Amino acid sequence: MPKDFDSLIVRPRTNQRGNKFYGKLFCPQCRESKVIWVRSKKAYRRGDYNNKLCQRCSAIKNLGNYAIGVYGENNPAWRGGRKISDGYIRITLMPSDPFYSMTSRDHSVAEHRLLIAQKLGRCLLYTEVVHHINGIKDDNRLCNLALLEAKEHLVPTLIQEMIPRLQQRIIAVEEENRELRLRVRQVEGKIGEIYAQGL
Repeated sequence: MPKDFDSLIVRPRTNQRGNKFYGKLFCPQCRESKVIWVRSKKAYRRGDYNNKLCQRCSAIKNLGNYAIGVYGENNPAWRGGRKISDGYIRITLMPSDPFYSMTSRDHSVAEHRLLIAQKLGRCLLYTEVVHHINGIKDDNRLCNLALLEAKEHLVPTLIQEMIPRLQQRIIAVEEENRELRLRVRQVEGKIGEIYAQGL
């Protein structure tokens, strides 16, 4: 441990407990540098800090075989690799999968994109959009999926979104017309009564 505390990358920060100082340290196991916090410069010089190991080595020490970086069925938190996000089914892929380049940060890809990519035998481009023909996001049958360019996808999506709104508007206008016809008949009846009384 270096003796000169001020020569390290140290940034004092204040929170409810008071000052915290951040110092750069080397993990004794993997020899990678890490940033740790200490209570004071004195505590750092004494070697009195929270955890001497880096995050990865600490996880290996605490979790054993279930350490960070264990993916798939070997991970104790594995739930089958399927999850629903925003109505779409997402599948977790392993780094060895040929379609892994299509995944997001959480190592998952939308199932409808994966199915079309497997059918074509290649990864999809980011400009290619897989469209659900019937509009149901989790209906991933191949007969319900269509591969479109982003520009082409906009029109059917807008039409599918507009149809229910237009149907609701038609129903509302028809109800409004019925009410207006009733009022017109009532007014015509009153006018007829006035003419009958006047004659």
